[in-house]
Amino acid sequence: MSFLTEGPPSAGITSEVVTFFRAEKVICKGIGGGDAHEKITVQKVPLEKAGAWLENQRRNGKLVDPKVYAGLYFLLLHLRGIR
Repeated sequence: MSFLTEGPPSAGITSEVVTFFRAEKVICKGIGGGDAHEKITVQKVPLEKAGAWLENQRRNGKLVDPKVYAGLYFLLLHLRGIR
């Protein structure tokens, strides 16, 4: 696990902190999707297609948490050796 960044999702409102890490050498143990009571669909999207995929989801009315974009931004900085 490589630390990327951390910060408050709601500065001044709560002391909560969101921390972003890059996980490497991860082994998929199952298809995911939560338990029987949840309606979760796992999407595997290659990093180089993530931006276009997220934009397509947004155009189709899906709500995308801005933390997803932030995580991708900091991951790309990390991959480029920028801190």
